[in-house]
Amino acid sequence: MNRQGLNGNQLKLIAVVTMILDHIGYLIVGVGILPGLTEGSQAQAMWTLAYALLRCAGRMAFPIFCFMLVEGFFHTGDRKKYGLRLALFALISEIPFDLMSAGKLPYWASQNVFVTLTLGLLMLAVLEVIREHAQAGRRLIQQLLVILTFSGLAWFFRSDYDYIGIMLTAILYMLRFDRKQACLIGFLWMGMTAGVLYLIPGYAAAFWLLSRYNGERGKLTGTAADKYFFYLFYPVHILILVLVYRAIFG
Repeated sequence: MNRQGLNGNQLKLIAVVTMILDHIGYLIVGVGILPGLTEGSQAQAMWTLAYALLRCAGRMAFPIFCFMLVEGFFHTGDRKKYGLRLALFALISEIPFDLMSAGKLPYWASQNVFVTLTLGLLMLAVLEVIREHAQAGRRLIQQLLVILTFSGLAWFFRSDYDYIGIMLTAILYMLRFDRKQACLIGFLWMGMTAGVLYLIPGYAAAFWLLSRYNGERGKLTGTAADKYFFYLFYPVHILILVLVYRAIFG
């Protein structure tokens, strides 16, 4: 039965497209084009606007992936395999991510978003153990300590979105039975940590889309390839953009 709204794969496809736009904005426009333009020129103004629009659109991707991480945690048939897949692709993605971020290997100042998602999944597993076994009077304090611990780990490893992403994952988990409140609090959190105002519309669009989620997984091809497309997409598209950048800018 078809239900109104967006299914999980439709949301992830939106995240994929907006992530491409974000990385084009960062690497091709921000690192490649803008530094070579004359200060105050019309071309600089045009490309600065393009950069802002692309990065704004890119803010839609991460909240969607965090939301689907929480959904996946509760619906996967094997949480251990789910975590191992995330960890594997965190390792695979680090080389292209380092090349995009710094143009060299290795680059320890930042780690790819799969590291954040892996830490987020581990946090969810610990939170669930506490929810199921801890005494009611201690449960909330223990969960808060776990959230703070994993936020600290993400900050220490300098993973993409670091503690901001872990906190968002925790918000979506804790408020998973109230979609409207989860989207509202999630948007407020991401808006407060956005850094610049032009990114906030992207976050607003992301959480509006999440409010339209219909609870269905959805299908792309109807085969096992559906599962791995979204994992492979991340390192592959970054590597392609790096190659394009080097072909154009040397």
